Amino acid sequence: MSLTNAQRGRGATSYTMIHYAWYTVMAPVRGMPSPFYVGQGVAHSPLYNSWTVPQEPMPEHVVFKLSLSEGGAVWVGDDMRPLRPGEASFRRVEDTEVHEGYHPDYRGEFEFLGFIFSGQSAVDLLLQMRAKYGAVYSLDLESPVVRRMLAQAREPSHYIRMTSSEGVRFYNDLIVALMEGVEDAETSRFSSQLAEQVEHTIRDNLAHAWTVQELAGEYGVTREHLTRAFTRAYGQAPHSYALELRIQEAARRLRHTDQPVKRIAIDLGFGSQAAFSRAFRRLLNMTPSDYRSVQKKTT
Repeated sequence: MSLTNAQRGRGATSYTMIHYAWYTVMAPVRGMPSPFYVGQGVAHSPLYNSWTVPQEPMPEHVVFKLSLSEGGAVWVGDDMRPLRPGEASFRRVEDTEVHEGYHPDYRGEFEFLGFIFSGQSAVDLLLQMRAKYGAVYSLDLESPVVRRMLAQAREPSHYIRMTSSEGVRFYNDLIVALMEGVEDAETSRFSSQLAEQVEHTIRDNLAHAWTVQELAGEYGVTREHLTRAFTRAYGQAPHSYALELRIQEAARRLRHTDQPVKRIAIDLGFGSQAAFSRAFRRLLNMTPSDYRSVQKKTT
């Protein structure tokens, strides 16, 4: 994107840094990641973005920008997506592929936390993470690493001294927090897909009285993991869900067919007519025969 000097000048006035601090790392090891700067700010207009805000050349520096409120956005190439509170972008200072800033359609103040690391190893890891996971990450705004960055941005002297090992540890804490967010999202996505597949299996095989152990074996997961994933997605355990579907299908057949109750019980995988009647009564508060009689009287 080609910008005029006037645009760049307006970009410089499109935000206010409320708190900020610079780091001094004692005896730094060349190439190792070190904290460089932390700042909490508020952007006021769409002119705030990494295209228009002036930035000195910093070839071995990485910018981490965390949204503290609505109003942020990230651009990867020509594609833009909004950033929700707790979502962050990760880019090199002189990146030409990834940019972040104020969402062009937003109106209001956009609060953010910016953090800059220096060191070629920080740049290398950023590129590896972006190739695998993309440019956007989630981070709990109440996490220790976020609270620490916010506290350090409020340093009254605007300067923070730390050792090289403290700097590397701080960097690692941030990376670990970001990776945990990625892993939580992947686990949630896998669990959601697993629950949906299990639900289809149950629905497509109503004649089978599935046990949780059988379903877990079908999908190569533990009983505990399957139960957690399914309950999170459908609000009840797989066994209860399967039983309700079978009773719903039994009720449909009782309403719309003349099949004997015993035949329906067998077709839907109940071990006996008595077991079917107990399950039916437990859910619908009447026996299958009574249910059929009531339905005939009302139609």
